[in-house]
Amino acid sequence: MKALQIKQYGGKDVLALNPNATKPAAGKGQVLVEVHGAKPRRCL
Repeated sequence: MKALQIKQYGGKDVLALNPNATKPAAGKGQVLVEVHGAKPRRCL
């Protein structure tokens, strides 16, 4: 699965695409929501 990750505070330059991210698992009392499309808000 692909993931756009932010590993530190900053602007759009800290966004990193991770093409090998592991799929999260829902714990007890939690749900896992699958998102088919999203985009980050415009960064200034």
